[in-house]
Amino acid sequence: MWLGLGAAAEARADTCQTLTVELQPVAYSSAKDPKGVYEAGGPQVAIWLADVAGKWVADIAVTRMTAILGLGNRPGVWNFGSSPKFPYGRRLFDLPVWAYSRAASRGLWYREVVMSASQPETTLGWHENVSSSEPYYCRPLRHEEQVDAITCPTPSFTSCKGTYSDRRNPYPPRNDISHLAGRDDPSVSGFSADNDVDVVATATPAAGRTASFVWTLPPELAAGDYTVLVEVNKEYDQNDAHRYQAQADSMGLTEQGYGNQNNLGQPSIVWRVPIRVDEHAKIATALDAAGYGAPTPMDDARIGAIAVAADAMSPIDGTISDAPGSGLGRLLVQSTTEGAWKVRVQTSDCISCVGIEAPDPVEDFHVEQLSADAASVEFTQTGVRSGADDLPARSYEVRFVQGTSMTAEQFESASPAPTIKPAPRGAPARVEITSLKPDMEYVVGLRVSGPCRKQTAMQTAAFRTTPIKFKTVEGCFIATAAYGSALEPEVELLRRFRDGVLLRSVPGRMLTAFYYQASPALAQRLRAAEWARDMVRLSLGPLVELARVGLALR
Repeated sequence: MWLGLGAAAEARADTCQTLTVELQPVAYSSAKDPKGVYEAGGPQVAIWLADVAGKWVADIAVTRMTAILGLGNRPGVWNFGSSPKFPYGRRLFDLPVWAYSRAASRGLWYREVVMSASQPETTLGWHENVSSSEPYYCRPLRHEEQVDAITCPTPSFTSCKGTYSDRRNPYPPRNDISHLAGRDDPSVSGFSADNDVDVVATATPAAGRTASFVWTLPPELAAGDYTVLVEVNKEYDQNDAHRYQAQADSMGLTEQGYGNQNNLGQPSIVWRVPIRVDEHAKIATALDAAGYGAPTPMDDARIGAIAVAADAMSPIDGTISDAPGSGLGRLLVQSTTEGAWKVRVQTSDCISCVGIEAPDPVEDFHVEQLSADAASVEFTQTGVRSGADDLPARSYEVRFVQGTSMTAEQFESASPAPTIKPAPRGAPARVEITSLKPDMEYVVGLRVSGPCRKQTAMQTAAFRTTPIKFKTVEGCFIATAAYGSALEPEVELLRRFRDGVLLRSVPGRMLTAFYYQASPALAQRLRAAEWARDMVRLSLGPLVELARVGLALR
């Protein structure tokens, strides 16, 4: 995805250059984040090429939550609380410098997604009748239900995917929905086609190691001076100057709202690296940040004044922290022969493409070490034949989708796995895919790139994650333990009765609160005694029928 500038540079037509951006995210301290919940989503990062004035030219890389899963353009008010895999609340302040300067430069916006069926933007519940099964996000969690940072409480969850409104939004909608199941608003079927950022989607870079983002320069990109901009944002990064109140659910699900209430904090931070593109290798670095984005949604007047990146930024001031993992400390200071830096950009030497072949397919491509929410993709690295030379591949692109097959077109919009560092032919390669759902079919695809924009055909491997029972605490503790799984229809019926009937009245909410206090210990004992589970199933039978009748009379 890029915006051409002027005439093509004919001197670069038979050559190939890459641009590599390096940075290393820093995690919050374990004292602040003992369960890993705050760091679970990692930082959101956008990397793009701009001209010397700051006008957007091309996308280089955008992390998965923004590029594929619709973080900036989804139903719900901007200040909803959050939790791992939270499905609601459009984060218009996610990566605003990239998003708004890109929309202004292209003169193109996306349609904004809102709650479907005329439901208010401030509600988290009551969407089941107009929603399909959720391929990624989880049921919104209360704080007491969060046992770990990545596991869904149940893979059986229907979320409101939303509908298009007549408002505009600079962020793409999600594109990971493969079917509507006859429930969602018809406009959901257009989300994937409207998302044109997925082609540069990248996995969230992990804290503690340097991440490299490699981009092949389009041959039409004219030689000259440019700027690489890197925008980084994180949840839960509050300080005294940036602390914003979360919006509670307006439909009475709970007095305090679902999710963590301290997720809204410091804004995105931007680094700017000037770089020249020509036939020679170049290296440039940046240590100090160039500015920060808006910490909350901007008003129409400011949005209308944005033409280049600087228009969407404020200069760094005393409101921004610099502790490890926070504010200016989100990226690590690194030292090389170029000096100290937080962002490093390098262009490769131009090479002749005469005689360069496409990489050979990899050998032994398969999936190993399956679990309920993760898989390991393994293969033997390949190479590129160039006369008598055998060159390493330039990059390995691994993407995955739910389902049993993957087309070349689906590969372009599938979720990316973490990057793999190329090595000589014969070296083993392994990459972990995490945040999967239990007992689900997936397909992983692999494409290898070499010099001169030459690639292998896609290779695929199918796998199924294993079922899970009782890994995390689920909302209906005793019923889940008695019936053996949160997916059993009786458990789902009781859950719907809780949400649709009990939580709509004060006595019902009091009864539910008492249940949550008393039931976990009993549920733990039930799991170890089959005879006790049989007795509880018998005693729950009348309650299940009562719930069925109660829901039918609503």
